[in-house]
Amino acid sequence: MALNMAHTVIALYDHFNQVPHVIETLSKAGYSGPSISVIANDAAGEYARYALRQDVTHSGNFAAGEGAGFNGIVGALIGLAAALIPGVGPVLAAGPLAAALTGGIVGVINGAATRGIVSALVDLSLPAEDAGCFAEGVRRGGTLLIVHAPNELAAQQALEIMEQFEPVDIDARVEQWRAAGWAGFDATAWPYTAEQIEQERRSYSSG
Repeated sequence: MALNMAHTVIALYDHFNQVPHVIETLSKAGYSGPSISVIANDAAGEYARYALRQDVTHSGNFAAGEGAGFNGIVGALIGLAAALIPGVGPVLAAGPLAAALTGGIVGVINGAATRGIVSALVDLSLPAEDAGCFAEGVRRGGTLLIVHAPNELAAQQALEIMEQFEPVDIDARVEQWRAAGWAGFDATAWPYTAEQIEQERRSYSSG
């Protein structure tokens, strides 16, 4: 379920490999790189490796099957930041959200984000409660995709495109978390490990 808030459309996807297809469709519909933000949980460190490799080679070319989805993301978006976010852990971010998280420092970095994810999302027109829910989704291994549309018609078109690729039903997911004892996003919590994220995903598919 994608949400449209003040011409900012946001959706959470469980798997990063869903997102390049969404971005490709958005690009064909006329949404440019500066209007799209992505933040992907990188607990396994794979996306930062691809980012650093591209930064060194400037080729953007990967071996067959290696980093293909990430290459598609990089080619369509502006700015790239690899950072540690309190409560979330390592992420890879691109687009205006990357600038919001890193205080405007755009480029591949290694270190802590200068801002928390909830405050950065609130600045992109999300209510604080919703921002906390989406932040928790990233913490648990998800990839957040945000489109900044110029008007309501464009926002609705972006929402319809994003809905085609099976985003998480965030309301249902939050109910599931709360039933298991979750009380809200906690920036002081330990980030999920790659193994815990895989366990989390298995729980969704079996639920």
